[in-house]
Amino acid sequence: MTETVDPFVAKVESGLRAALSLADKLLGFEVSWPQEPLAPALLPAPLRLVVGLSGGPDSTALLLALASLRAAMPLSLSACHVNHHLRGAESDRDEAFCVELCAEQSVPLLVRHLRFGGGASPGRVSEAASREARLGILREAARNQESSWIVLAHTLDDQVETVLFRLFRGTGLAGLIGMEKARRLDARLAILRPVLSVYRLECLDFLERGGVKAVHDSSNDRLDYTRNYIRHRILPLVSDRFPGFEARLEQLRQIVAEEDGLLNLMAEETLFELECSDNRGPGYWSLSRFRMLPKPLQGRVLARSLQLRAIAVTFQRVEAILETIGRGSALSLNSRWDIRVDGQALCWLDKSVQDQERSPPQSLEQTLQIPGVNLIAALGKALKIEVWTENRQSGQLFTFPAAFSDEALVDLKGASFPLVLRNRRPGDVIRPFGMDQLVKLKKYLHNHKPEGTRGDSRQSLLVIADQKEILWVPGVGLSNRVRVTGAPSHRLQWVELAPDETNLC
Repeated sequence: MTETVDPFVAKVESGLRAALSLADKLLGFEVSWPQEPLAPALLPAPLRLVVGLSGGPDSTALLLALASLRAAMPLSLSACHVNHHLRGAESDRDEAFCVELCAEQSVPLLVRHLRFGGGASPGRVSEAASREARLGILREAARNQESSWIVLAHTLDDQVETVLFRLFRGTGLAGLIGMEKARRLDARLAILRPVLSVYRLECLDFLERGGVKAVHDSSNDRLDYTRNYIRHRILPLVSDRFPGFEARLEQLRQIVAEEDGLLNLMAEETLFELECSDNRGPGYWSLSRFRMLPKPLQGRVLARSLQLRAIAVTFQRVEAILETIGRGSALSLNSRWDIRVDGQALCWLDKSVQDQERSPPQSLEQTLQIPGVNLIAALGKALKIEVWTENRQSGQLFTFPAAFSDEALVDLKGASFPLVLRNRRPGDVIRPFGMDQLVKLKKYLHNHKPEGTRGDSRQSLLVIADQKEILWVPGVGLSNRVRVTGAPSHRLQWVELAPDETNLC
């Protein structure tokens, strides 16, 4: 007779699968998880999950549900509790509860103590400061457990509060999307939120059925926290007048997320075209082409270009750029970047590059020496390509660099030589890692944002290609054509040049 699965546990499993699927699709993680229960000998290596555990109802219910899934699913659980020491004996009580709970469930627990200076009280510590401090500790816990997954117990109630908070504070469509079920923190670490579609009341019901009483954080009752004010003062009034509005707000959030994704894709494609629209190369945009765009698309293209240059995106900054374009003048964006109208072009000027005014960047296409050190003077860098000489058969192990790294291990036996380093071009295609079919590069880049090259927009516009297709987008990902199935043939690595080396170039 098949054992009945608790409905809350079933929702947690479904939510975890959905979060892992999103991570696999959008964030570059490869997750292998059987869809049906398997014999223990056939199970893949367990997923190492680090659960953020406060001792409150939501995180307690999540931990218990995940613990109950270990019998059938390949899960390796650990937990992390942060004692902020902001509520005196109550904080210590929460820690003791978490220690006892994890001991009962045979879940390793990492406890970290966080003390804000000056004997701060809950009302004097900002929500943002507490959140960032906790995230740093959770990152540490994940590293200690060699885990790629931090699991948090944000519920649908938290999602509603987040969307309303951003709405009241002021936001665009992206802010109304709220929290995602999966969010990448870096190339090797992501946050998963498997109960983001579950109501807080369902967590409480699950604990009541199991006879478990979680702790209550009294700081959640303080109305000087904005989120608490929304939770205790605003939401009860709205719920009383509009019962079930949370589900309708979630529907709106999903619609906004889909439409925002479409607009982002349009902006990415448009930005790609603009970077190729002036014969002086990337960083020079055709003003006539830009002015033809609808204003919402103009704003999104500018926002994405600011992100690529590691410049904070604000409504005021985007509006200031649009005003600068309208006046045909110039604007300093930060200590490194200026923007200027130059005739019929909009120019992004990097002040860290000497003599840029006299020597504007040209389109780059350089045949690569393999093996060799290929000097790229315009970037102040070199692309080092060396033959892989380490012997895997001798028992010497190697680790593949992250997809978003400035280094790659490749197998070039199937490449069509010579290889070139060049700017992206309209019509470029790539075989995404793990796929055999070609896709347009601009579509690939929409789902694989540049990371390792974000500080230098010029490098983020470069690709390595053979005579047929793109093989590597540095800082983004590799083509399946150079995927290593045995041992690598070559290592590719960007190297910073010292000032004297740049002058020598």
